[in-house]
Parts: sequence; C-alpha cells; structure tokens
Amino acid sequence: MGWDVLDLERADAEELCFNGYLEPLDLEKHGIEGVESDFVQGAIGLCWVGNVVWSRGFGFDRRLYTNAEPYALADAFDPLLFPGRRLLTTSAQTVMELALLSAGVAPERVYDRLQTAEGLQEAVSVLDQVRANVRFFKSTSDVFRMLKSGQGAVGLIHHFDALRQTRTAGPVIGYLWDGHVIDLDVFAIPAGASNPGLAMDFIANVSRGAYQSAMATVTGYGPARLSAAEAAREDLRAWLPTASDHLPFGLLFQPDFWDSPDGAAAQAAYDTWRRSITGTL
Repeated sequence: MGWDVLDLERADAEELCFNGYLEPLDLEKHGIEGVESDFVQGAIGLCWVGNVVWSRGFGFDRRLYTNAEPYALADAFDPLLFPGRRLLTTSAQTVMELALLSAGVAPERVYDRLQTAEGLQEAVSVLDQVRANVRFFKSTSDVFRMLKSGQGAVGLIHHFDALRQTRTAGPVIGYLWDGHVIDLDVFAIPAGASNPGLAMDFIANVSRGAYQSAMATVTGYGPARLSAAEAAREDLRAWLPTASDHLPFGLLFQPDFWDSPDGAAAQAAYDTWRRSITGTL
C-alpha cells in the first residue's frame, strides 16, 4: 500500500468505506474533540473526517450593479431587476437545486422535490425567467472566466474563485450566499495502510481548530470545523461557506441523487430546456 492518508471527496469516501477499502476511525480515542457538535454536516463518517468545505452558487459582476447588488437567490433569476447575461453549466447539478431553492422549496425538501415531475417542472419554470439571455459552459471555471472578463452578469461559480479574484484584483465579483450549495473533502486511511498510527496522528493534528483556521487563511476553503471558521479573521469569514453568517443558508450537495435514475431524469429535463433555447447548444 503506497498511501497512508487519502484526501477524498465525501461521496468517494462514502463509497470506498461501504466497500471496505477504508479503515474505520475512532476519532474521540485519538483526541479529536467536538465530533458531535463542531463539524459541518457530512464531515464525520465511519471512515472519514472532514477537511475543507467549498460552495457553489451565483457570482455576479459588481461593476454592473453600482446602485443595488443582488442579495437574495431569487435576484439571480430576475433579469428585470438585475439585467444581464446569465452563465450556467451544461450540467444540471447545482443549477436545478438553486432553481428550487429560489422558488421557496425548503433545503431539506429539495432532493425529494427533484424526484417528482412537478418538481422538475417547477425548476424549469424558474430557469425560464432567464432564457432570453443565457449561455452554457462545461465548467464553473469557464463561467468564472467569462464573468470576470465582463462577458456575463450572473453565473454559477465556486466561492473560492471570487475570493481569489478579490485578493488579487479587488472586489470585482460578488457572491450570493443565499441558497449556496456546499460539499467537502475529507481525510481517510486506506485499508491495509502501512502506518495507520502515524496516519491517525496526522488526521488528528490537521483536525485541530488552529490548523483549520490557518488552512482557511491560505486556501480560502471553509474549515469543516465550525469553531475554526468563527476564529478566522473577520475579512476572511465573509468568504467562508461554514461561517455562521453563511452556513444556515446552504444546502449540502447530494451526489447520490445525481448518480440515480432520478438524477438522470433531472439532467434530461435540464437538457430539454437547454435545447429549447435557440443557439445555445
């Protein structure tokens, strides 16, 4: 076995753990405190502990909205109040969730609602509000590149792209925290690792609040430990998805939904909507 510690996306850790490829972790035995209360939802599992959290949501070009900026998620779908081109991904993931959240569906009901024909139609009806001026791209990185170059007004991006742009070029791109969708990376130990003790010592060390606050300062990712987000500098907390001002408005991404037949149906409904817009494919 060549690796002692793995940095995985949460969905991959869940699958590998279920299939016996990861070691179960006794976090409290190794001094990791606050397991029940101080970690974001999804960060603690049988075989993993959360490391960093990121957010996907709508960014906007602040240069276009000098009088009033978008604030609520519904603003992203309101081209009358906030005009300009919308930039979306060809993947329906996150887009459909945001559409339902904008329509007032409670976060805990979003994925259940997406399993119904009525829910898919409700999401498409929200998307229809921006159909007159929308372009599609393969990735959020492509969307962000277009947004910062002034070729779009509102687009689906990762929060850390807007933060890094702010650090290097000033506050050009804003970010809507209302209804943002979060996911996370986790640390795990592969089954049969050569140095499981040292691996667990490493995971315990990087799970400390002080480390996670420092990590957030350098990377712009949110700490999985909530107290670490609150201990970060005030200017940085304004950009952390796990800060107390932002986390209550977030939805935990559910990759299992998108890997299911219901997820395929949601993607198909989105593709049908995209094909109905002349010149976008």
